[in-house]
Amino acid sequence: MVSATVMTKIAILVISFFIGFGFYFVVTTDDKASKKKYLDDISSMIINFVLYIWVGKIILNIPILIKDPMAVLAFPSNSHSFYLATLLWGLHIGYKVKRNKLKFNPFLFRFMAIFLYSSFVYEFIQIVWNNEEQTWPYLTLLVILVSGLLMMEGKVSHRILTFLLVLGWSAGQWGLELVFANTTVFGYHLIHWYYLSVVIVVVLVNMLSKRKKVF
Repeated sequence: MVSATVMTKIAILVISFFIGFGFYFVVTTDDKASKKKYLDDISSMIINFVLYIWVGKIILNIPILIKDPMAVLAFPSNSHSFYLATLLWGLHIGYKVKRNKLKFNPFLFRFMAIFLYSSFVYEFIQIVWNNEEQTWPYLTLLVILVSGLLMMEGKVSHRILTFLLVLGWSAGQWGLELVFANTTVFGYHLIHWYYLSVVIVVVLVNMLSKRKKVF
């Protein structure tokens, strides 16, 4: 049986993304058709990421799966599942971009906006509801990034703004992890190498996008 704690965490996640999607819908300058398209694309990819976390959990617990398949379902996912899910998700996005089913930069800009809005709501709830004072540094970083997003949108290109947001989030989290050693993303504790990897990938993708003009 799913515990009340797990159900509470799921409820907080759903509420956070629901508010994040809603805030994006209100503040974005996209037209109504574009809003619907991007909301559909992003919600679909978020669901895929959740599924990949489950896939990662199963792959990383194959010995348990062989002995007791039902035990794996109750086994909590961890940061290793998150790392594997990120890899699979990245490959999925790369495949869709390669097949011209997804425009990378427009998608990433909207995803980052919703991700930041939802993350802010999630961390705020953790402080107010669960009294998790250690989330204050990350919440402060999110306030800075969201404020920058709202102030800079329309003044710089989405490609540049996306690069700055991803770089700022990754570098900020990397720094917070080195200082506090307790940073989380939606409850997952990720090591600083994860954030460094994100920075490297973003830099490489932007270099390719400038040279090939296919993103």
